[in-house]
Amino acid sequence: MRLKPLEQFTIIRNDPDISTFGASWALLRTHMFLPKKEKRGAKNWGKAWEKAKQDLDDPEELLRLSPEFVPYRNEDQMRNLFKKLDITLTQIFVFNSCIVAQLTK
Repeated sequence: MRLKPLEQFTIIRNDPDISTFGASWALLRTHMFLPKKEKRGAKNWGKAWEKAKQDLDDPEELLRLSPEFVPYRNEDQMRNLFKKLDITLTQIFVFNSCIVAQLTK
């Protein structure tokens, strides 16, 4: 489920090393530089989940209807996304089933 901007701000602000301005800037930068495709996809998934929760009485049915995996990005696309968001990567691990990014704080 996608968090609302105020919830995102609160989570970022809970980090003792980030000021209120820093948290605001991080949230603004994320929303400015996140590709439209990502924003649209997150919005569509959120709507689909909400509709499914309303239409289905059985939560297990919702899980059965969900895809096993959603092809998302390859390693280069992940690096470009983090670069656009100004997030420093330490390393990327590519596995058969997923890609794990180790971030630098």
